[in-house]
This record gives sequence, C-alpha cells and structure tokens, in this order.
Amino acid sequence: MNFVDPVARRLGQGGAVTLARAPEGYDSFVVADLTHALAAAGETRAVTLVVVARDGMRAQNIIDPLAFAAPEIEVLHLPSWDCQP
Repeated sequence: MNFVDPVARRLGQGGAVTLARAPEGYDSFVVADLTHALAAAGETRAVTLVVVARDGMRAQNIIDPLAFAAPEIEVLHLPSWDCQP
C-alpha cells in the first residue's frame, strides 16, 4: 500500500481530501499517481482534481511536469483573476 491508496479510496467514496506540503516539483507526480489510481479503480463517474497554486509561476511549475508524467491528463489552467483587468 502506498500513500495514494487511502486518498483514492476516500475520493472514491465521495469525500474530499487536501494534500499539502508535497516537495517542490513532486506535486505533479502526486496528481498523476492519484489520477491513475482513480482510473484503475474503475471510476464510473467523472472525477475532478483541483490543484491550487500560490501564483502563476508555481502553477506552470505544476503543469509542465504533469504534461511529462501523464500527458493523457487534461489540464485546465485558470489564471488568477484578482489582478486581471
């Protein structure tokens, strides 16, 4: 059993989970592993994982490695709206 199994089980039951303090650069691999675990569990309903980054640079630092680790995962990037005109 790894750290993803209990998280995937909780999400599969409809619960919410907050993951924090993943090492810099590793968070994308956590998201990829969690997504793959949910897919392997045969989820029949849509699953949405939300990753909140502290700024645009950090968001890009999550998106780029995720594209490498799991290119099949669709990423929807919403830029911060509190500073947009």
